[in-house]
Amino acid sequence: MYIGAFKLTVVYFNLIPMLQRFLILFLFSLCSLQMAGQPAEQGMPADERASDMMLKRLNSSIQQQQIEVNNLSSRLQDVQQQNDSLENEVEKYQNALNDSLSNYKNAIKEEIKGHESDVNSEFYELRKRFFIVAGFVLVLALLILVVYLILYRKYKNGYTALEERYKQLEEKYEQLNKQVNENDEKISENSQKILEKDQKIRDNDKKLRENDQKLRKDVDHKIEKNNESLAEDIRLIHGPALKMAREIQDLRNKIKPDMERQEARQIEKEALGMERELRKQGYHLKDYTNKNIKKGMLLNIQNMEESEAVGKRVNKTLTPEIKFGRNIIKKAVVEVEDSE
Repeated sequence: MYIGAFKLTVVYFNLIPMLQRFLILFLFSLCSLQMAGQPAEQGMPADERASDMMLKRLNSSIQQQQIEVNNLSSRLQDVQQQNDSLENEVEKYQNALNDSLSNYKNAIKEEIKGHESDVNSEFYELRKRFFIVAGFVLVLALLILVVYLILYRKYKNGYTALEERYKQLEEKYEQLNKQVNENDEKISENSQKILEKDQKIRDNDKKLRENDQKLRKDVDHKIEKNNESLAEDIRLIHGPALKMAREIQDLRNKIKPDMERQEARQIEKEALGMERELRKQGYHLKDYTNKNIKKGMLLNIQNMEESEAVGKRVNKTLTPEIKFGRNIIKKAVVEVEDSE
C-alpha cells in the first residue's frame, strides 16, 4: 500500500509541467486573436490569408488543448481523490501499526517482567548453590589444611628420623668401606699366596703326571706280562677244551641248508656229544650265529669295527664263546653280514 501511494504522488508531480505548457499556449493563442480581431474591409492579401489560416489552426489546437486540459484536470481530481483515499488508508494502517506496536511493546514488557522474575529466581537459586558450594569448598579446604598439618608433622618427624638413620647408615658405610678395604688388602695378600700355592700345585701336578705316566707304563708292562703268562696258563690248563670247542664249531659250520637231513643229524649228534663232555668238565659254549649285535657285547668281530656292527646280524661264528664256571676264558670270534 505504501508503494502504491508513492507511485500516485509521482504521477501527480509529473502532471504539473504539462499544465504549465498548456497555459502558455493558451495565452499565446489569445494574444494572436486580439491582433487579428479587426475585420477585413476588402480583399485580404496572401500573407493575411496565411496568417488567418494559421490562426484557425491555432484555435483548433487550442480547443484540443483545452479539451486535454479538462481531461487532465478531471484526471488530476481523480488522482487527488485516490491520494486522499490512500492517505486515509495510510493513516488507518499507521494507526493499526501503532496499536500493534503498542500491544507488542506491552507484551514484550510483560515477557521481560516474567523473564526478570525467572532470572531473579534462578539468580536466587544460583546464590544458594554458590553459598552451598562455597561452604563445602571452605570445609574441604579446612580438612585439607588439617590433614596437611598432621602429615607435615609426621613428615617432619619422619624426616628427622630419616636424617638420623641416614647418618647411622653413613657411619656404617664408612665402617664397611674400611672393612672392605682391609679385606681387599687381605684378599690381595691371600691371592698372592694362593697364586704361589697354585704354582706349587701345578708343579706338583706336573710331577704327579710324570710319575703317573711312569707308573702306568710299569703297570701296563706288568699287565702285559701277566696276560702273557695268563694266556700261557690258559693254553696249558684249558688248551684241550679250547681245541675241542673249536672242533665243535667247525662241525656245526659244516652243516649247510642243502645238506641231507641224515648227514646233518649225524654231524649235530657228534657236536652235541663233544659239548656234553665239555659241560661235564665245567665248560659252557655259546654260538652267536643269526643273533643281532648289541652294544657292549664281548665279541671279536673279524670283518668290521664294533661300532659299525651294532644292530647287524651275525652271519657266522668262527669260534664260540667259552666259559669256565662264570668266567669267560675265550671271546667268541664272529663274522657280521655286510648290508652293502
